[in-house]
Amino acid sequence: MIKIIPNEPALLLKTRREKILVIPDLHLGFEKELAEKGIAFPSQTEKIFARLQRLLKEQRPDSLIFLGDIKHGTSMILPYEWREIPRFFERLLKLVNRIHVIPGNHDGGLDKLLPEKVELASVRGLTIVDGRKKISLIHGHAWPEPESFGCDELIMAHHHFTIMLRDSSGLKSFEPIWVITRWNKTKIVASYLKARGIKARSDPFELFKKNFGIYVKSPQIIVMPTFNNMLGGIAINRKESDSEYLGPIFSSGAIDMRTSELYLLDGTYLGKLSQLNIK
Repeated sequence: MIKIIPNEPALLLKTRREKILVIPDLHLGFEKELAEKGIAFPSQTEKIFARLQRLLKEQRPDSLIFLGDIKHGTSMILPYEWREIPRFFERLLKLVNRIHVIPGNHDGGLDKLLPEKVELASVRGLTIVDGRKKISLIHGHAWPEPESFGCDELIMAHHHFTIMLRDSSGLKSFEPIWVITRWNKTKIVASYLKARGIKARSDPFELFKKNFGIYVKSPQIIVMPTFNNMLGGIAINRKESDSEYLGPIFSSGAIDMRTSELYLLDGTYLGKLSQLNIK
């Protein structure tokens, strides 16, 4: 069972064996980039830790999964990351039994910063088998493992989707949103096979099964908002947002965003994107 936690960009995944708290996009150290541009902000790491501490106390999960972009620096490890990130995880390990991290596109060198007890997954994500149900978790900047194409639920981060709201005076605000959608099986398989250099001269689904042993499904896809509330995002109800989609799944054209369902952090259902005004 998947439970979206009201008013927080976090969800609880309940399997037969354990309860897992899933957290996206921390981007620890984002404020350091602002400081380099002359915008002074105190470190947000303590505030983020306090929110996680509260969630862990309230939800009492057995394990914690981070969906990537732990750090904000990309390929290089910045001086403050050597100090802040190991300490951040050492403190978390005192609050929860197991921690898994799926690396994101900002997580270059993260393996050097994590305590030994933190389990680092592949950039292609990980899949949890719960009876007959398969749930895959990815960051979203890379193609998932082939097993994910046969999952029932796909949980991802990376996109920082928001919605732009405007009042009668023209004042704009941008609110983080949950996006729930599905992919077009034919388009996603064709795009993945092409990316792997496999020419689909026959039935692409049979070809996929032959190469990877997986029967392709059309899972429910849950795209989580970013956990770091200082970050901006892509306002998906703007015309130009189509050209800004990130990662191979969305840029493949296999997902029709117009049919996607949108929710605010407090659980308010906004409707499908096709029902909202595009500005």
